[in-house]
Amino acid sequence: MRSTFRTTLIATVLAALAPSAAFAQAFPGKVVRIVIPFSLGGSNDLTARVLLPHLSERWKQQVIVDPHVGAASTVGATYVARSAPPMAEAAPGFEAIAWFGMFVPRGTPPAVVRKIRDDIADILKTPAVIKGMHGIGGDPSGMPTEEFAKMVRSEIEKWSRVAKAAGFKPQ
Repeated sequence: MRSTFRTTLIATVLAALAPSAAFAQAFPGKVVRIVIPFSLGGSNDLTARVLLPHLSERWKQQVIVDPHVGAASTVGATYVARSAPPMAEAAPGFEAIAWFGMFVPRGTPPAVVRKIRDDIADILKTPAVIKGMHGIGGDPSGMPTEEFAKMVRSEIEKWSRVAKAAGFKPQ
């Protein structure tokens, strides 16, 4: 059950970017690693792999999946699926939507953030990526950085209330 919170807040993390003014001009200056904290072959992994070749081509730099698998999120999802009562009865109007986002380390130059956002937004509109995402049950879309940050804050607030109501303790 503990992994349900993390599963709901699915996020791929774009890591290994050293912030500096020079780096913003030469982005990406080295291999870009997309960290996947969930099982390989899962939706995070598949989503990243749909994007990887397009990012690599656009950025003229290798982009790789860097798996750092944590707790068995499948166990938590199975536990929730078998729990009674059904969500529709326990929380009428409750909605949980899986989403994916790219995050960069704090201090990443704004020019780099814009480049990543703009390139991914363009890539998400290409027929190959739309087809690839639909093939794994996804619906590719994007949003401006500020709107995404607001949505993430809202999700954290919502799921923090759910976790507290369920009696979860921080670990």
